[in-house]
Amino acid sequence: MPTFTLSQLSQLVWDGLDSNSGLYPQAQVTSVLNEVLRKTNLLVGWNQATIPVPGFTVANQLLYSTPSGIVIPLKVYFEERELEKYSLSKLAQKYRSWAVDQNLYEGQVARWFPIGLSTFGIHPLDAYGGGLLEVQGVAPVTPLVSPGDVVTLDDELCEVLVKYTRGRITLKEQGGPFAAASVAYQEFIRAMKGMAMIASFTFPRYFVDAAEESGEGKGAE
Repeated sequence: MPTFTLSQLSQLVWDGLDSNSGLYPQAQVTSVLNEVLRKTNLLVGWNQATIPVPGFTVANQLLYSTPSGIVIPLKVYFEERELEKYSLSKLAQKYRSWAVDQNLYEGQVARWFPIGLSTFGIHPLDAYGGGLLEVQGVAPVTPLVSPGDVVTLDDELCEVLVKYTRGRITLKEQGGPFAAASVAYQEFIRAMKGMAMIASFTFPRYFVDAAEESGEGKGAE
């Protein structure tokens, strides 16, 4: 997958803004790039990691904390074997004694269930303890600070975030530029709907009065 430096991404943004780094300074471009990197990562989950739960499993412990470094857990592994994801309601319906079942008599640890984003449980319980428990999920994006700082993105996502950045930093203008920036935001929404991990995610409704393009409108909702 391609890598891009902050310097390269900034230049791509300026290329669509008549290279006007005076009106759109580096600090502003960097801030918006980091903003959209965070947003797209939470929606798409392009930056992922697998991190072990500290201390391994504890004998007969049901719930565990999502390890630091994972903001959205997607998969759980026990001794490098992927567990099947269940909702708590589905687990309770299928296994009446789910909270106390042990792998001593229920077979190997085979399932996991999330409780929000910070906690998850395993089923059946590991009666022995000391097992390797790992969580794979969306990891935070390291902010770009220096010109040579690198981020790994596919070309399609890079194009989306560059267009978003151009639109985002021109929202401070009025008339035609503001309307064009609003169109760029709508394009960003359409792109994210096709990439987002959660298909039912709803973006805030937003439109620009047609008169705004000619400078006659009073704003957008």
